[in-house]
Amino acid sequence: MKQSWQRYVPVLRTYHLHVDYIEENGKVKKVYTNKGTFALKELHSFEQWQAIEQAYRLRLPMVPPIYEAMPNQPLVRFREQFYYLMPWLKKPKETNAHFFRDLATWHKHSIKERTVTAEEIQRYYDERKNESNKEKQFLNDYMEKCEQQWYMSPFQLQFCTYFHEVMRAYLFSEQMLERWHEVLTEKKKIRVAFIHGNPSFDHYVEGQNGARYFISMEHAKWAAPFHDLFLFFHSYLRTYPFMCDDGVRWMNDYEQELPLSEDEQALFYSYLAYPHMLYRLVYEYEHHRSHHTERQYVARLQKAYWQIKNIEYVISKWMEAKQKQP
Repeated sequence: MKQSWQRYVPVLRTYHLHVDYIEENGKVKKVYTNKGTFALKELHSFEQWQAIEQAYRLRLPMVPPIYEAMPNQPLVRFREQFYYLMPWLKKPKETNAHFFRDLATWHKHSIKERTVTAEEIQRYYDERKNESNKEKQFLNDYMEKCEQQWYMSPFQLQFCTYFHEVMRAYLFSEQMLERWHEVLTEKKKIRVAFIHGNPSFDHYVEGQNGARYFISMEHAKWAAPFHDLFLFFHSYLRTYPFMCDDGVRWMNDYEQELPLSEDEQALFYSYLAYPHMLYRLVYEYEHHRSHHTERQYVARLQKAYWQIKNIEYVISKWMEAKQKQP
């Protein structure tokens, strides 16, 4: 039977490589060749193609070497699919030792300032405020519905237990949005950078010479630099309850390289504290209940609540640290 990895051989021939073996390694193909070991990755959308192409063109310092099959061409097209090739890299021994400084370095390389109008600021503010009000109204109505039940379901009982803390998360998020609106209305300038779009310790690797890189750049895009911080912490804190005291050090590491402005910090806190995932879960339970059991829904609700509390803890520590600064 023909081996499945043979279909990648024609792609690798464009790089003048003789393939010995290809090993499946998650979404990446580990390629053993006559010239060493490489990582081959397949792209699945035009947006991913754009992300890799732009990361390559910008010459970002933390982007791993992407090999050219033809001069100035980082991507290979074969049978309507795009691929890119880079060296096979390993995870550093201390993953988080330089991660946030390096992430800030990535952002600094492409950061630029842009002027925004009062109309743009107000439009975005209104959109966020309306979304928040809509979600709060739904959760308030659902709370009243639950309280009218003779017997609440386990999910409803758990939701009622969490309700007031969820509302406090909305309140804090709105307060930070107000602060952002106030500062930016006067400032009228924002910063954007070509962000990674999916930062995590799993996507942080090291070369043989000790150089460090961010891989899996398929979601890279232009956005506010703090958006990568939001994506990282929103994912990292979605776990069991724990006190992420390392988060203070990590933010300090980042801001040693790229300090956040007052409006950026306020919007970052607003995004992170916003309990949208819990709202989505309650909405699904009420309107589009799927094949999940009641027990599974309760477990998902508990996990969403834990994330809110983990975020609350780390933001409070960041704010304490800021207040102690001279």
